[in-house]
Amino acid sequence: MTRESMTITNRSVSALLARVTGAVLIAIAFIAIANTPLAPRAAAQTAAGYRVDSRSADGLYATIFTTPHGTIKVNLPDAMVAGDTISGSIYTEPTGKDEAERRQNLEELNSYVIDLVGQETAVRDRTFARNINGTITIVLLRNGQSAATATIPILPTALPRPTQFTVPTGGQQGRLLKIDCPCNGAFAPQDYVTVGGKQLPLIAESPRSLVVHNTSDFSGPTNIDLAENGIAVQCPFRNIQVNLSAPKLNLLRGETTTLHVMVLGLGGMSGDQSLDLQNNSPGVIRMSGGEQQHVTINGTEVRPDGTYSLDRTLTGITPGGFGVTATVRWTDVCNQPNLTGGPVTQPPPSGQGSARDKLEQGRNLLAHFNFYAALAPLSEALKSYKSGGDMNGVGVTSDALGDLYLEEGQYETALGYFQSARQAFVSNKEMVNASLMISKIGETYLLLDNITEAKAVFAQFGPQASQPSPTDIVRHKTFFAYSRNKLGEGRADYLLGQHQAAEADFKDLLAAA
Repeated sequence: MTRESMTITNRSVSALLARVTGAVLIAIAFIAIANTPLAPRAAAQTAAGYRVDSRSADGLYATIFTTPHGTIKVNLPDAMVAGDTISGSIYTEPTGKDEAERRQNLEELNSYVIDLVGQETAVRDRTFARNINGTITIVLLRNGQSAATATIPILPTALPRPTQFTVPTGGQQGRLLKIDCPCNGAFAPQDYVTVGGKQLPLIAESPRSLVVHNTSDFSGPTNIDLAENGIAVQCPFRNIQVNLSAPKLNLLRGETTTLHVMVLGLGGMSGDQSLDLQNNSPGVIRMSGGEQQHVTINGTEVRPDGTYSLDRTLTGITPGGFGVTATVRWTDVCNQPNLTGGPVTQPPPSGQGSARDKLEQGRNLLAHFNFYAALAPLSEALKSYKSGGDMNGVGVTSDALGDLYLEEGQYETALGYFQSARQAFVSNKEMVNASLMISKIGETYLLLDNITEAKAVFAQFGPQASQPSPTDIVRHKTFFAYSRNKLGEGRADYLLGQHQAAEADFKDLLAAA
């Protein structure tokens, strides 16, 4: 099951900033992991100011620690038994009224430690592996003291270990993908999952399944490639994108607006595709057609560009924030029974072999949050690309190194790499990639509290291109670059006290979305 959601809040300029942020994330399908109904709560003990919740869906069991600085989410497989080797991940979401406070709270969250079955892992390490011998206890440590504890029950008997890979042949951008497999339970540098050539973060693994986050921005039919436990598998895959938008983001009683639902990536589809709509705020708005709707998309209703759209009227009942969720359901799978073990390499590289191998190795380590380990192969790849004059390679690798240092909080160093990446893309006449770098450079200036320089960088982007793009991929990347830049420009204007300009930026972004 995959889903797309839209949450709307009030009309103040500061809230408009938050709303537009959410709207853009919806448009580009960067959705928070495990945004599902609460599962039965694990047994928990908490100090004042802390709370423990749990969620379970799509093969993932997430324990969420709410702290005074934000949330820490510990992701585990949803089915574990004694004797399992498992791997998991840690995600953080800081709170704060502005970038400076959120950055400070992120540093605080990274200073926490997770004690999982008696072994400690720093939150900043992002991933972990454990051997499960009995009931799982997670202790959140703050300065060496217990702040919250959760106990997660395990299954009394082992489930059969799959003898083949069962891979979904479709899914929705921004959601989780569960792959049943004869896994080994350990994240390894040579393991990967890609959709449309984009490597996906590994979220949790047991001897029976692997859960990844579908962050690929490719829409339409492509392939899913994976390597796990010495075995490589490839299956067809349809990556579906769902965008939700509405011109009015806050409704008075009796006021109406139109919810626009756009589904992308359906080109060449045979048969029907299901789409579920749910009004998550029935006390605030009423949705035409019912508060829960099951829509069947017939292949004849899909436009030549692979899109399908529908509108629903939303009517205000009481003032306040509201949310609507769109869920694409995909049940088809690809089974790979005839497997052979042996050494597994990354997908075939293009260009300079050794440099591309190092680049992919570094990206894979980044996807596993192994930042220090990723530094050496990425640095070697950049050196090779520079010596060979491959400007695309220089740009892509510099961008990855910028992301690495950004995650580590070394913003000045990250800025230098993003600027180098932009120069490389410009010299190679890759203008869409160069435009994406403008956004990253501006966002990094915001993190450095250099708001004036950030505004100047965002202003280099110019208006949204009006001419049609040659392909859907280029069109989507162009819109992503524009939306990310316009959002950053609005934030900069707001932080500079230019509230009317900020509101205009956000309105331009909503109109484009």
